[in-house]
Amino acid sequence: MDGNDRSPKPGAPRPPYMERLCAIMDKFGISDNEDWIAVVLFARNLLKALACFTEDQKNNLRQYVFREVSRDNLSDKRLAAVLQRLEEFILSNKKTGELEVRLREEKRSSAAMINEIMSVLVEVRQNSSKRESDLNRFGEQTVAVVQSDVERSEMINSIRGMVERLVEEAREEARYWESRARAMELCAVYDPLLTELRNRRALDANLAVGLKRAQAEGRPVSVMMIDLDHFKRVNDTFGHQVGDDVLKAVSKIVAAQTSNFGGFAARYGGEEIVVVCEGLALEEAVDQAEAMRAAVEAYEFRLRTQGRMSDRLGITISVGVAQMSPGHGPSELISAADRAMYRAKNLGRNRVEAIRPNEPPAPSA
Repeated sequence: MDGNDRSPKPGAPRPPYMERLCAIMDKFGISDNEDWIAVVLFARNLLKALACFTEDQKNNLRQYVFREVSRDNLSDKRLAAVLQRLEEFILSNKKTGELEVRLREEKRSSAAMINEIMSVLVEVRQNSSKRESDLNRFGEQTVAVVQSDVERSEMINSIRGMVERLVEEAREEARYWESRARAMELCAVYDPLLTELRNRRALDANLAVGLKRAQAEGRPVSVMMIDLDHFKRVNDTFGHQVGDDVLKAVSKIVAAQTSNFGGFAARYGGEEIVVVCEGLALEEAVDQAEAMRAAVEAYEFRLRTQGRMSDRLGITISVGVAQMSPGHGPSELISAADRAMYRAKNLGRNRVEAIRPNEPPAPSA
């Protein structure tokens, strides 16, 4: 036997917690069914360790599981239904959903980058062939001029003209590749759907550098966390295409407002947008956030259906604002702004809330 094997020896007394667990299993008549035992263990022991769910969510799921286990006829069909409910519960969690959305966005961004790179490689090969052909033609033309019977001055002028054309073509090529490089840079740092906003990678890099620079210079940095109100309702009612259109319109408003104070706007995930306000103290950032909130509320979001315009959709945003405190890193600053945004949600939505410097974090569930 392995020296690390901690299984009880035959005849050894069971620990108290095992006695209680076995009593529960016997009570429900599942002491010999490993699948149902796993379900009970998840609901009773593992669920409480998952910090991504609220206590109400955990309690509701426990009640559901124990209600199902206490019924007669614990069939495979009932087990399959319970397992499906557990899977839906886990996947419907906001953090799980955010990871799924972010993964889709990363795939879309990576696909756009790969397509751009492949296009550049094809052009490089074509350009290389053209350059070689041009150089061969230039050499042939130069030899032909030298071997001709023209005057020396005319020969020099002719060769000079060919060189100037070759140089101009090279300059034009350089300008073209510079524009392609800028396009690839935009592809790398801007969100593929919300082209007005940078992507998450660009946000992480900007925030890390901005915090270090602000700390070195003694300047404030504030962050806004922006979230569309009832966005799921828009998707469910009108479809994801309309949802994307609404998200694009809001991103344009945020980008335009952000440009007024030199901020940095990026898509954080799903319908969440983060704005980095380097050089703005908390109250200044709150004022700018309020201007954004008001601009979104005033915007005429309408749908065109069969040639007619719908009523206003009434799109609003909730905004959380936080300022860098001593010892704050990027994750702490984002987390504080996120808490402020959820406070705005809980207080009725369509509002701006702020976390004051050194405000303690909310107690964990």
